[in-house]
Amino acid sequence: MPESTEVLPGYVGVRGFEVVPLEGHDRFLKWTKESGLFQVIHDLAYNLKELGWAPQNAGNISVRYDRHHTSFTITASGSNFADIKDDDIVHVGPIEILVGEESLPIGANYAKDGELNLYRVVNALDNQGLLNQAKKDLGVEFELPDDWNHELLEEGRQLMQRLGVTCEELVKHETRDEYAKKNGLSPRERQALDIAYHCENIPLYDIYEMDINDRDSLIRQSGLILTKLISYLGSKNLLKCKVEAIAPKGRNPSSETLLHGLIYAKRWQGESEVNAVVHCHAPNITKRPPKELAESSLSAIDVGYGTLEVAVDCLESMKYDAGVLLRDHGPVVVTGNWHTMMPTERGGVYVLDQSGRKMFEDCFRHLKQLDKRAKSPRIFR
Repeated sequence: MPESTEVLPGYVGVRGFEVVPLEGHDRFLKWTKESGLFQVIHDLAYNLKELGWAPQNAGNISVRYDRHHTSFTITASGSNFADIKDDDIVHVGPIEILVGEESLPIGANYAKDGELNLYRVVNALDNQGLLNQAKKDLGVEFELPDDWNHELLEEGRQLMQRLGVTCEELVKHETRDEYAKKNGLSPRERQALDIAYHCENIPLYDIYEMDINDRDSLIRQSGLILTKLISYLGSKNLLKCKVEAIAPKGRNPSSETLLHGLIYAKRWQGESEVNAVVHCHAPNITKRPPKELAESSLSAIDVGYGTLEVAVDCLESMKYDAGVLLRDHGPVVVTGNWHTMMPTERGGVYVLDQSGRKMFEDCFRHLKQLDKRAKSPRIFR
């Protein structure tokens, strides 16, 4: 069972993952200080605390800098944002989610391979003969494409990557036909393209008799079923999460680590990718969320924040926006571009350039704008 702790009145924090401790915190801490990363996290945390947005050691900040998208730095659970110390910084490696006996590593060499989507979970259940029972217990239908297989899926992924085409450009079936003809694709390549598109972008067929071209409705329904399925697997003890962490003795990464990791895995989309995530408890935004801020379906009070269920629901609600409100809890904002974040090497030490530091300022500015708009009676929900 996940470990629960009362952090704020009415809020129950759950560390819904097992920490796999790794050695090397002293070396990692030395790098964060020499690169300037420690200082910018310290300064942002201080500003959040001064505004009253990180009460009782709540809130978390993370930054991803690993070239292979498998790891990130995050504040430790219980960090005092008024004065971030050496032992408040934790390095998190790949996150592993196990459905039954099958491992789904989160964060790989490209996002769609490391993303937790409905296709991956359904496929894991199908491989273990658990899919039909799950569908029966939940009372919902979710199917894999009849003609799919791992080999064609991988070919389709590589084909889309090689051709530089996105799912957004292939929304309609006619468009994929035209695209295949225009690019001289073979019948097998055409089939691989279809499977990659459906498995990665819309892993459902004929859900509630919706039109396959109604992409937004399908994606939303996919997210709702994924959230429901995650909750079901947890209740049946068929779901486990493991997080590798380089941390000081006695410290653990933030309870929201799963949320940060899933955001990084899903949001690696070329120049629109995310490299920084900030979560806080800004009261105005939480009580009167501005219209432009997406809101999660689940309440963190009812479910317990820090769970995979809340993380998935939050991610699906956010889609590709720059922020989302964890309902009854607090806002999450994201920013960062790989090209501007990538550290520069000076004298053997990687140092954040000015644009790398700026992404933290962007997060803070976004939160302040949301707070200002939340105070206006004309623009909140």
